[in-house]
Amino acid sequence: EFSRAKEPNLSMTNVNMIIERSIGILENEFRLRYIDIRKKLSDNIFETLLDENQIEQVFVNLLLNAAHAIDKKGTIIVESIIDPDYENIIIRFSDDGPGISQENLSKIFDPFFSTKTGGSGLGLAVSYGIIQNHQGSLKVQNLSEKGCRFTITLPILEEKSTSDG
Repeated sequence: EFSRAKEPNLSMTNVNMIIERSIGILENEFRLRYIDIRKKLSDNIFETLLDENQIEQVFVNLLLNAAHAIDKKGTIIVESIIDPDYENIIIRFSDDGPGISQENLSKIFDPFFSTKTGGSGLGLAVSYGIIQNHQGSLKVQNLSEKGCRFTITLPILEEKSTSDG
């Protein structure tokens, strides 16, 4: 029940705007931890149907998790691109923290699974549900150097006309 997201309230939205707002919310957290945020946001991002509040919740959760993984002095890279077929928007959150152990990699989207002291284990489970409710996907991988990357793929959807002409 906890991780089941409510139906998205969809409107035409620019993902880059939500990324900027999410980063702004956590600006002090990043400054206090000496974390550098690098943005590589596509200039030609299409608007798509999204629930702004739900997607912001996902972005803030992923950014906060990255900050906690890094702890002090590190870098988070946030990217947005359109896939080559112009069907999806891809958003990546990469950090240079320690990465996720191989044994935990398959469990991190499970409700109530957490490696953080005092963590509820709901953040990633809820985020996963939100992205699925947007017909998208949320994946994680460890990077070869160090750290990990969360990749969100969201379909580019247009508003349907309600008038018959």
